[in-house]
Amino acid sequence: TPWPKVEKARHDLQRSLPAPSPEKLLALLTSQAVAADELLPDTGVGLPLERMLSPLFIRSPQYGTRVSTALMLGRERIHFAEQTFNEGEPGECSAFVFDRLPA
Repeated sequence: TPWPKVEKARHDLQRSLPAPSPEKLLALLTSQAVAADELLPDTGVGLPLERMLSPLFIRSPQYGTRVSTALMLGRERIHFAEQTFNEGEPGECSAFVFDRLPA
């Protein structure tokens, strides 16, 4: 079932091509846009909780996004970046670049 936040992420990712970067990908994941009620799935947790869970980046007093990760596999290099969050505020960001081994 296509969830609104998955569809938004897919659309935003396609718009970032052909020049994505780990920073751009991490920025996409900070969207706090709430989906329209009629687009929300009925998972049995009730409408208020469905609304709270609908953004890509979830922020609430009891629950929220802790980490966002971007992984890019290129022909020559692998880029990995991870942004932590503490109660919705950015914390440490780690980034690594690895050379790919020849096949």
